[in-house]
Amino acid sequence: MKEKAFRDGAWSQIQPQLAWADNWTSDGFVAYAWAGEDGSRHVVVVNYAGNQGQCRLPLPFPEFRGRQVRLTDRMGTEVYDRDGTDLVDNGLFIDHSPWHFNVFELQAN
Repeated sequence: MKEKAFRDGAWSQIQPQLAWADNWTSDGFVAYAWAGEDGSRHVVVVNYAGNQGQCRLPLPFPEFRGRQVRLTDRMGTEVYDRDGTDLVDNGLFIDHSPWHFNVFELQAN
């Protein structure tokens, strides 16, 4: 991706959390967040397991609290509108088939 945020931004790893008690499939995920110097925000999530998996990704973007956030997959066609407070406090819910990934651009309204 040639997004400026991936060259000039700050990245951090996101530790996937259980989607619900006794759901071990969160172990199959890798996730990262990028905060661009220009204010752009991105999240990359990969299910690197050979099975369906679910997790929650608490997003490290406190400025999203109290706002609506649109997540647009830059590598696919998925678009979601979510509550920013929920994304920061409870995490983005992910349900992926084996080897599925997203590169989300996040924009707050």
